[in-house]
Amino acid sequence: MTWPDALWPALAVLASFYVPGLLVLSGLRLPLLAAIALAPAASAAVAAAGTMACLATGIEWTPISAAAATILAAAAAFLLGRWIRPPALEPEHPVPAPVKLLALGTLAVAGVVIAATMMAGIGRPDRVSQAWIPPTTPMPSNGSRTAARRARGASCRSSTMDRRRSTPRAGTPLSRSHRET
Repeated sequence: MTWPDALWPALAVLASFYVPGLLVLSGLRLPLLAAIALAPAASAAVAAAGTMACLATGIEWTPISAAAATILAAAAAFLLGRWIRPPALEPEHPVPAPVKLLALGTLAVAGVVIAATMMAGIGRPDRVSQAWIPPTTPMPSNGSRTAARRARGASCRSSTMDRRRSTPRAGTPLSRSHRET
């Protein structure tokens, strides 16, 4: 599998995280940035309530029942939002458009940098990412060498550092050779 092949499933996952929550929260008349920030949590709440309702009624949880749960939750939020919250007023000091564009551009650049770093570390999208030690980073000379060996899957029990230890490990009882007489 290549990265372009993984794009559509990744977009589907993102949509399932954001679309139900955005529909529900926009029905509650939340500001757009707050709705975007809270959308994954609201989507999880819709999915949790929908699965519990399906479990109680004996209906199988499918994409159709998930869409029905989203529509019901969005309709309830729309009615509740119209009943509880009045229409939003215009802010006294709106944020200028260049500041909004700068924030959006900064987030986009940060997303590209993070995605490129992760893609370089993972290699292929169908490979399970368990650990990554950059090849250009030299191995440290202190105790973190053990962590690096564990990340590569090597056993750390037979290390010469452990056999030559002059004091017992933390949390183990003192042996006779280490007791003061």
